[in-house]
Amino acid sequence: MKSIRKFYATYSHTIWFAVGLTVCAVISQVLAYEIPLDIFNTIITPYINLSIGVVCLFGALLIFRHSGGMRIRSAWGYTLLLWGVAEFALVISATFYRPDAIQTSSGHITLYEMMIGNTLGYFLLLYPTELLRPGWLNAKRALLLFLPIILLGALDYIVPFDLRPINILYPLLLFILLCWYVRSYHRWCEENYSSMDDIDVQWVLRFLYMVVLIGAAYIYICIATGTQRVFTQQLLALFFFIYSTEQILYRRDPWVLMKEESEKAKEELAKEEAEESGAESNEANRLKLEQWMNTAKPYLNPEFQLMDLREVMPMNRTYLSQFINAEYGCSFYLFVAKYRIEEAQRLMQEHPEMKLQEIAQKSGFISLAALSHTFSREVGMSPSEWSIKFVNK
Repeated sequence: MKSIRKFYATYSHTIWFAVGLTVCAVISQVLAYEIPLDIFNTIITPYINLSIGVVCLFGALLIFRHSGGMRIRSAWGYTLLLWGVAEFALVISATFYRPDAIQTSSGHITLYEMMIGNTLGYFLLLYPTELLRPGWLNAKRALLLFLPIILLGALDYIVPFDLRPINILYPLLLFILLCWYVRSYHRWCEENYSSMDDIDVQWVLRFLYMVVLIGAAYIYICIATGTQRVFTQQLLALFFFIYSTEQILYRRDPWVLMKEESEKAKEELAKEEAEESGAESNEANRLKLEQWMNTAKPYLNPEFQLMDLREVMPMNRTYLSQFINAEYGCSFYLFVAKYRIEEAQRLMQEHPEMKLQEIAQKSGFISLAALSHTFSREVGMSPSEWSIKFVNK
């Protein structure tokens, strides 16, 4: 029971998000077969395409205006721009040149349409690539990753057998590669931050989950011949762009927060600090750190970061992270969480009349949700349950 509670506390937001989005996808698919085809072709499909285009272009404008020079936001801005232009081009083509361009027909998708879909899907992976491996993606590498889509499309005209299934699965391979880096990203965040709000790995998983759903709907379009098979993907894409743009606009980028210290400065600082503190043992540093944590209580600041430890231990980021891991057997995030949980427990015992919202603020948590999430994961019960068991006996 304790393990189930701990799992739910850790992944509750992702679980409810996944369930809700899946239910929306199922409902949209059911509705697709209840609405007449002529209404789809003349009203619903054109307006959904137009809505996606407006959302994407407006979102791109917001992202570029508030990018703050962040590569990760620019990556999402260019993705929105490409999708918006593609949607408007589709609507214009259907209005003036090909009336059947956005009509939901019963035929198989063409290779040309498939390559456009794969290109748009490829651009959806630029944001998580920059998020998980900042600075790795440049113009050359982006072109190399995109090259197989072009080659597979060209080979499909040459070879005597159908290469479309391979063409469809290529973006999936890129997705799997991204999932490989999710764990290391989560570990890096925990080693450098005391609060995982807004930078937790669950956001990456939610984003990738939406990409998977859109990709699955796209594959369904490619292989199915049903007349209303496009409806689900259109609604998912509309939800995806609105939700993701809002999240990215107000989400902190943990990598950008570390740019104040260049690699060269780190190396020089490491040499100086090694000379200054070389004679000082780990035990002395540990005692100094614990005394500082207990007296100054820096963990009460929700923005408390790994580099703040330099006030008592003049080391660079790498040494500080290694010190915490070696001496306490946990990440910096869990190291600080223990102090905050102890502070919250003390407040609940000494001030039973105090509300949990106030306790969360006074113990260093950024919100009540953060207190409940961390407390349940580490203690095995919610703050309310702990209070009932140990305070209000």
